[in-house]
Amino acid sequence: MRMYEESMDVAVPVAIAYHNWTSFEAFPWFGTRGEVVERRPVELIVWRSTSGPDQSGRVRFERVDDGSTRIHLSLQTEPEGVLDQAAAATGLVAASIRSALERYKEFVEHGHVAMSP
Repeated sequence: MRMYEESMDVAVPVAIAYHNWTSFEAFPWFGTRGEVVERRPVELIVWRSTSGPDQSGRVRFERVDDGSTRIHLSLQTEPEGVLDQAAAATGLVAASIRSALERYKEFVEHGHVAMSP
């Protein structure tokens, strides 16, 4: 399996970042469906795929200050077939992960923001 890690700051308090991730995670934005295997409220979500590519991941929420949160995303994936291996080798997978975080940032800072669970 290949490991990818990416971090990004978002301009919302940690509780809002966490609660919005739980809304955002409903979308299959890594190309797979999954199940949450560990959850620590306002701190950590760990998941694994239940269909599609073999993936697992974790997202950790770190308070930067009262109005900012650093999102740490780790994703492990097993490339399937020649195209997936080529995408991993050329950096396309890493770029897709970065893009997903940028969509989350847009979602949480400017989109449909859930203030609480």
